[in-house]
Amino acid sequence: MITYVSGDMFYSPARVLVIPVNTVGVMSKGLAYDGRRFFPEMFDYYKARCQADAFDIGNLILYRTAHKWLLLFPTKRHFRANARPEHIEAGLKKFVEVYAELGLTSVSFPRLGTGNGKLDWEQVVRPLMEGYLDPLPISVYIHNFDIPEPFKPERRNVRAIRAWLNGTPEHVPYERLWRDIKRLLKEQQDFQTIDGQHETFQAKLHHNERGLNFFIPNSVKPIYIAASSLADLWQYIVYAGYAMPQNFPSGLDVWGRYLVGLLWNLKYLHPALLSTIGREQQVGLHYVPPVPRQPKQLIQTIAPQFANALD
Repeated sequence: MITYVSGDMFYSPARVLVIPVNTVGVMSKGLAYDGRRFFPEMFDYYKARCQADAFDIGNLILYRTAHKWLLLFPTKRHFRANARPEHIEAGLKKFVEVYAELGLTSVSFPRLGTGNGKLDWEQVVRPLMEGYLDPLPISVYIHNFDIPEPFKPERRNVRAIRAWLNGTPEHVPYERLWRDIKRLLKEQQDFQTIDGQHETFQAKLHHNERGLNFFIPNSVKPIYIAASSLADLWQYIVYAGYAMPQNFPSGLDVWGRYLVGLLWNLKYLHPALLSTIGREQQVGLHYVPPVPRQPKQLIQTIAPQFANALD
């Protein structure tokens, strides 16, 4: 199933990140340039394949590292050329053929060929990608990089992205979440929804400290959310990576907009615009597990396990 995401693909919870490339060994713009600077060893391998005439349209290169796998997907032959629909389709066919054999269970795609490739998203690329990818029994994310406020960061921290990609993120247990919520509520109790309506509300610890009380407009009494329900919610968020309020468990979907308005204040949860095919876009949560600080040399020496060309 496809989930559409407005956000930086390099922070995706997907194991596999798809990088659109050409077949002449040049990575000078867009996502390809990001891939080159985040994974220089990958670029060296890709360039060597191109120089040996061993990489063409319809081929894929899978490059595995300890944390993320990169899938190089050719959308054009020459880097100055425009992408072509038949090139996109050839790569999608190959992906459908090999994803199960390679053990790919989650993948993030950009809108293939629509940036520097100049293809039309709605009329050309979207039907192709949905036709091939939506039937697959894996998590497929398609990213839109036109991120509106307030979801767009003030600046893109390239150093932080590189550290996260090449590090080993640590799972945030529920106990830490609950501790962080209590710490947050000691500092502030007034919040606002971020779904465009900007509705103000209050959140406070319940007197027994085993749950939360939400005080929302036009509600006669506070909305009580038990800690056990929050634990269920956290299990879903961690599993999903991108968490849509309509899927919040334990009946919490009803109060999803308020929970998002509270939880996005935690540093490992970020707001994200999410949608599925045929459904309206909604504001959800993006779980980004933190990478512990490590000595610089440890970050630099995390090497890829192997690289593989698929033709």
